[in-house]
Amino acid sequence: MKTKTSKSKQNGTVAASALIARAAAAKKFAQLARQRLKSIKAEHKLARKAYKQAKKAARRARKEAKVAAQALKAKLAKQIRAAKPAPARQIRPAIAKAQPAPPKIVTDLPTANLPVELVTNGPGTRQNQTAAS
Repeated sequence: MKTKTSKSKQNGTVAASALIARAAAAKKFAQLARQRLKSIKAEHKLARKAYKQAKKAARRARKEAKVAAQALKAKLAKQIRAAKPAPARQIRPAIAKAQPAPPKIVTDLPTANLPVELVTNGPGTRQNQTAAS
């Protein structure tokens, strides 16, 4: 892109009035740039301050939310425990102590030696089945 050429040149020299005008414009531009920079710095400072405050508030809110959640959880657990009936106490049966066997009575009386017969011809016995066939 071509730049505009100054028409005040005469044989390669620039007029003094044009140089003074350029200097004044540059000075004005520098002042505006300085003001703009100061305003940007001030905005940035305010933005950083607002960011830090928001960050601190968010941290505080998370902490409060965590505490509130724990309190709610404890409250619900307490309500659940209160709603449940208390478990009935189980009575443990007394453990029977091993009692010694009663002593055998020893007598000097004679005992009868009776013959013992086994039932051999009852129902369902082998002899009864073979006899029936």
